[in-house]
Amino acid sequence: MTGGEVAVIGAGPAGCAAAIQLRRCGLTPLLFERDAVGGLVRNARRLANLPGFPEGITGTAFASLLARHLAVAGIEPINAEVTAIRIDGDRLLLTTTAGGYESRYAVVATGTRPRPLAGAAVPAGYEKRIRYNVITAVDLTGEEVLVVGGGDVALDYALTLAGYNKVTVAFRGPAPAAIPPLRAEAEEHPRVTLRPSSPVTAFAAADGRLEAAFGGSPGGRAAFDYVFVAAGREAEDRLLTAVSDKASYAGKLFPAGDIANGRLRQVGVAAGDGLRAALRIAEDLQRTV
Repeated sequence: MTGGEVAVIGAGPAGCAAAIQLRRCGLTPLLFERDAVGGLVRNARRLANLPGFPEGITGTAFASLLARHLAVAGIEPINAEVTAIRIDGDRLLLTTTAGGYESRYAVVATGTRPRPLAGAAVPAGYEKRIRYNVITAVDLTGEEVLVVGGGDVALDYALTLAGYNKVTVAFRGPAPAAIPPLRAEAEEHPRVTLRPSSPVTAFAAADGRLEAAFGGSPGGRAAFDYVFVAAGREAEDRLLTAVSDKASYAGKLFPAGDIANGRLRQVGVAAGDGLRAALRIAEDLQRTV
């Protein structure tokens, strides 16, 4: 079993910030990432509120900078999913898809998972037509796409997809809930159609496409090549909820980033959260030396 002082689970902004700061404190963290460095930030069309990037930066470009920063710091992410954590004395035992590891502390920066679309079953064989991350759509061109949701993520997805596709955005309310700049950009984009008061109530197969039925007014049906669901996310906290004796883990598990911040899901907030967790762990280690 491979060991270290600190395990960092998730290499999004929070996990990367934690790992980099731990390295600066003289520690060598074990950084686990089941997918790719950057996590969900790779979906972002443009990050416009990060200090130091006055023109904004794409999510993929920012993820590349995170990977480069890890490399400069001498941190090589372990491409594995952590599936369980249990305590054994003063050590944490981690079960992963790459074998067993142990550490004294763990920063849990596993982010969020998409909330499945409720009440609209997908016909058998059409599951791949439903997507939850726009990073999977980089090669889509000339398609008719439905985005379900009216928040920031939904309109960001729509504007990304509209570069080379025709996009309809369907949402429950009378107006999108996204921030004003995204709303204005979506409303003005020639390949984006906003469909208010239009919850998706059902899907049906339609000659290789998905036909969506809309509730509300005016209702109706329309067929699409792909459907992107951006109808909310929830904390990816299954590692934490599986802990039976939470008191025993106090001071050893540090949730950081989107998993811990509710609706405050901003890259800057997540990075600061990871940095704070790393500093707390480093201070605790200094006290116990």
